[in-house]
Amino acid sequence: MFGGFLKPKPRQDAAWVRGMQPRFDEEKIASISRIDGKLPVDLKGNLYRIGPGKHQAGKDHYQHWFDGDGMVCHFRMDGQRVSFQNRYVRTPWFEREQKAGKSLYMNFGTPMFGGLVNAARHRAKNPANTNAIMHNGKLLALWEGGRPFAVDPETLDTLGEEDFGGLLGDNTLFSAHPHHDPDTGAIYNIGTMFGKVPSLALWKVDKNGRGNRVTKIRMKRPCMVHDFGLSETHAIVMAGPLYLEPRKMLGCLFGLRSMVDCFTWHPDEPMIVYVVDRETGEQVNQYELPAGMVIHVANAFESGGETVVDAAIFDGDPMLTVKQAFAGEAPDAAEAIMYRVTLRRDGTWSREPLTDVSMEFPRTDDRRTGKDYKYAYGVELADGQFLSSRLVKAHTDGSRTEIHDFGTDCIAGEPVFAPRPGSRNEDDGWLVSVVYDASDHHSFLGIVPANGLGGSDIRVHLPFHTPLGFHGNFYPA
Repeated sequence: MFGGFLKPKPRQDAAWVRGMQPRFDEEKIASISRIDGKLPVDLKGNLYRIGPGKHQAGKDHYQHWFDGDGMVCHFRMDGQRVSFQNRYVRTPWFEREQKAGKSLYMNFGTPMFGGLVNAARHRAKNPANTNAIMHNGKLLALWEGGRPFAVDPETLDTLGEEDFGGLLGDNTLFSAHPHHDPDTGAIYNIGTMFGKVPSLALWKVDKNGRGNRVTKIRMKRPCMVHDFGLSETHAIVMAGPLYLEPRKMLGCLFGLRSMVDCFTWHPDEPMIVYVVDRETGEQVNQYELPAGMVIHVANAFESGGETVVDAAIFDGDPMLTVKQAFAGEAPDAAEAIMYRVTLRRDGTWSREPLTDVSMEFPRTDDRRTGKDYKYAYGVELADGQFLSSRLVKAHTDGSRTEIHDFGTDCIAGEPVFAPRPGSRNEDDGWLVSVVYDASDHHSFLGIVPANGLGGSDIRVHLPFHTPLGFHGNFYPA
């Protein structure tokens, strides 16, 4: 009950927990000299990754992976060398806590430290720790519950909150997974809207940074929606029955429980799928699927008058899995199966698994966003564990699944596809993944030919470890 006063520290007996700890305070600029294998001469560009750099403020330890301050990692590749730089996103919350030497704010997965006394004085913190995307010449550090922060892509200096010319107000939410239209350069995103009627905003920001709110999608109940699908004509929201319980919110506001503790999993209720026109905002249809939770969508596209969405669907509450894993416990792992969900105009639907391997952090060739595609890449979720050493390549026709294993004691990060310059084939390029090696507590950039999983890989070794992060993107030079 009094979580705001207790400060349990994660156990250090699991590889993924060691990868999250300890805190990483240093900001470095380094040229990397230790490389296993030969760098591809055509691999030229910038990989930006982001995640929590530390899981504490002063001596106050967070209780959830999602709470730490965002740290951007930049790998610059020129075909011969790789350099590394990292910097924290200087949000106002980060700066004030650095000065105070303690936690001052409410967090997603950790009750307010100091309980009622502090909670009455401070609002929730935006750690800017979940995704890093380039748009209109700026690197945007994104989080679920606030506006993005603009970062200089060369120096990683924080430039300030990004409101897209006044589009996003002070309390507006702009989610961590915008989808980029490869044809127009526009990005589309969702954001939770609070009020008497639970809803999601659908945002559109053009390539020049000018935006508008396309529509407000009315939801059955307030629920957790982290990602969505974008086809060439529709936006698709898959809302699982992980519902926010208003009756629990008072305890959150008074520092007696965290925000994540205010959500309840309802396994007997359906997942509701909303389909809207991405330009006009008109609601096209609504579907009810079996209970399931979507954290990440691989892709969506139109096919013969039907809308197709490929997403990793958990059969239970993944937030419980994350909380257990961060505490160093063997998680009651909810399985995530990559399903192809076909939504028909007459209101009927069907779904089929693309692979029998449980996987998360799904990615594709971003040039195929909104279009039919051949391959979905991800990280295997190991049975009874949290994440794994294995990357997955699922052929979307269901014909085969390929695996690349970095080996014992390794935890693989999200695989980002880096296309070979001038290529057209979706696997003509490389998967780049920041991997943690628990055997000697360091991280390396793993480079795997996307058309050769299971073969040899290239490893660019950092002389230190970077805490396990979330998402990132590669931008060709």
